[in-house]
Amino acid sequence: MIDSWMAATAKGKANIDPAQLPWAALRVLLKQAVYGGRVDSDWDQKLLDSFVDTLFKPSAFDVGYQLVNPIADKEGLTIAEGSRLDHFIAWAQALPEREPPHWLSLPPNAEALISTTQGSEILSRLLKMRRTDEDESVGEALNQAKASSSSSQPAWMRQLETTAKEFLKNLNEDLPALDAGCNDINDPLFRFFDREVSLGQKLLGVIRKDLNELIGVCNGQIKQTNHLRSLIGQITKAMIPSHWKRYNVNPSMSLTQWISNFVARIQQLSRIVTSNNFTDSICLGLLFFPDGFLTATRQFVSHRTKISLEELKLQLFLDYEDAASTEIENNGFQLEGLIIQGGCLKESILELNEGSDFVPNRAILKWTKAQHQDDGEKIVSKRSSVELPLYLDSSRTHLLFCASLPSNEDPGLLSRRGMCIIAAS
Repeated sequence: MIDSWMAATAKGKANIDPAQLPWAALRVLLKQAVYGGRVDSDWDQKLLDSFVDTLFKPSAFDVGYQLVNPIADKEGLTIAEGSRLDHFIAWAQALPEREPPHWLSLPPNAEALISTTQGSEILSRLLKMRRTDEDESVGEALNQAKASSSSSQPAWMRQLETTAKEFLKNLNEDLPALDAGCNDINDPLFRFFDREVSLGQKLLGVIRKDLNELIGVCNGQIKQTNHLRSLIGQITKAMIPSHWKRYNVNPSMSLTQWISNFVARIQQLSRIVTSNNFTDSICLGLLFFPDGFLTATRQFVSHRTKISLEELKLQLFLDYEDAASTEIENNGFQLEGLIIQGGCLKESILELNEGSDFVPNRAILKWTKAQHQDDGEKIVSKRSSVELPLYLDSSRTHLLFCASLPSNEDPGLLSRRGMCIIAAS
């Protein structure tokens, strides 16, 4: 196909102007067929598009064309000069054996960040691979526990009992129910938080019951069952029991991290129930179903403003100026715990950084009518903006929504750098 395009463009000539090449067709072929056909993520597709658009254009034939622009004290990469195969082979062989991270638009400390992430994953896997006592199987130890005192328990069983008691100590806070009599049952936010509280209460009861039974088994007071054997096997390996997984979390999360995270979720819901204020500051990453919160806020604004759901547009304001705070915060929902990965905010403008995380001081989620922008949105629209994905956690497997933020950076560079926002660490 490409040969036929070239032949049709050349019309028998040995040399043609690079500007006359069918660049648009070549880019579409690469984006949508050669590579794009294997891409199932919109943001991965944007990353592919940015690389193709940067490399496949007429200026790539210019002498001294920069495949990679230099940054700070880091040298760039100049395209090979020559027209013969041996020229390009010599150019490739002269490349450094260890390519700098910025050649792929990664931050200079990308290798350190990757090593840190890999180290955390290895530690998590080591916890999950913790083995039981080599001399006794779980079943044999449980049978012996019936007729022996606690002092004769194997080391792993004593550790299991200690772990269960520690988890129960952290889960000592009860989660009260919402008062339906003091709220409008037709309020979308009330219905959402009522479902959140209901799930929290049920799961809290299940976890407490399982942990108390584990302590009873370790003390020889309760007979083991298949359910308890499975539970013991998972907890001794620091794995999250499968029947506790009723909502999405980071796949690399260990059991101890999961318990701490669950406690934080219960504490947030307890605060909401106590205050009975459904528009209070919320951490999206600590909700069981954050997508449901977005839907509920959209319905809430639609009911209040009498604007149809289809006309409402989602806006995210981060570290906005004090002069615009009144307009932005009006009918907005305050968020906390958001983290920008790979960038930072300077005077409300999104910029690239060396790859570290940045926590905004203020964040407002707001639904506005798309056709009529209010003053707060006009402040944003006066500047160029870029779209950033907002994921549930650092695994970047669950996309919540896309946010348009003011920035003077190249959108393609942001895609290649992998900048995003996460709702929970």
